[in-house]
Amino acid sequence: MKEENGKKGHQPTRAFAERRKKMGFKKIAFALPLAALLSLPVVAQAEEPDPAALQGKVDSLDERMATVESDVSGLKKVKISGYVQARYEASENSKDQYKVDANKSVSSYLNKDYFYIRRGRVKVTWEPTSLTTFLIQIDASKNTITLKDAEGSINFPIANKYSISLKMGQFKWPFSYDVNRSSSDREMPERALSTQNLMPGERDRGVQFQATYKGLVDFRTGLFSGSGIQNSTFPVTPPTSKPTWVSRLALDFGWVSLAGSSFVGPAGFTLPADANSTNKILRRDRNRFGADAQFYYELPYLGGGRLMAEMISGKDFSQSLKSGNGGYAKSLGFQATLVQNFLDKEQFAFRYDFWDPDTGVDYNRVVTYGLALIHNFDGSAKLTLAYEIPKNEVKAPAKDPVDNKTTIQFQYKF
Repeated sequence: MKEENGKKGHQPTRAFAERRKKMGFKKIAFALPLAALLSLPVVAQAEEPDPAALQGKVDSLDERMATVESDVSGLKKVKISGYVQARYEASENSKDQYKVDANKSVSSYLNKDYFYIRRGRVKVTWEPTSLTTFLIQIDASKNTITLKDAEGSINFPIANKYSISLKMGQFKWPFSYDVNRSSSDREMPERALSTQNLMPGERDRGVQFQATYKGLVDFRTGLFSGSGIQNSTFPVTPPTSKPTWVSRLALDFGWVSLAGSSFVGPAGFTLPADANSTNKILRRDRNRFGADAQFYYELPYLGGGRLMAEMISGKDFSQSLKSGNGGYAKSLGFQATLVQNFLDKEQFAFRYDFWDPDTGVDYNRVVTYGLALIHNFDGSAKLTLAYEIPKNEVKAPAKDPVDNKTTIQFQYKF
């Protein structure tokens, strides 16, 4: 009866209910894995990537990488370099006084002990190809900002032995070792007096042809305006149309280097006009000739050293009656510099500097003895302590002025 009553819809017994629960759980446990297995192809089919979409993403990444590589390659072609020279100078003839002119106005101050920035150079070089180079260099020193170099050159290498290049713009004259050596490499604070007076500023505007052979022969020649970048009378436009021809031939044998230079061109002068004057520029020759040599050696226990000697002669038109040879002033300069390395990062330098601005005039020669100690901290910084003793040729009873100078310079190079 109990079973029949149960079949007719009565409430099942407790045992039967528990049995049904167990049977239902087994069905669910069996059905879930089966459903998962049956759904795998559907899920796999739904999540399968689109080949076209993947190819598009890959192409996009390739384009981005190509852009990055192009940008990096372009940056590699640009090089930024330069250096800063911070100085302190102390002169024996420095005074806390001032001079006055005829109107009783202050004309100049006599203090010569001070800190200043001698050179603050920034140079940007761009080499878009292996054949072309562009360069610009700015100098921010003391209280001025000036353009030093702005040039473009085209190089033509030949058989890995010869090299030919053509350069145009504003750059250094191809004349003498002292002119072309960088101020960041020089041991003494300034160039020799002959270089400062005969080749002021070291630069001009023009075009230059250069040919080299295996690093042994270096020949440079070019046409320039001739006035130079520091000419206050003709800062940009020269007074005469005839250009100046400047050349230099250097031979480098490793342990010794020899070179000769020439500077041939006109100089323009204006004389007071009179009634019959045609107001033409008075053209006169202005020539320079130079020779230089560098000898490299090695000493036991001390290390390497270098001996450099250079001579420059000049010829300039002069209206001074004291100048001989038909109004031409002939000048002569000579310098010899000895540099010796010692310890690990130290150098000692001695320079003899002779300058005669006019060989036809007596008592105007100057001989300067210079001593320098250099400590190289690393490849980017060095400290220089220099002491210079100028000896002026004077006629008795006049005496040589006391004007020895001490220079302390820190240089930072990047």
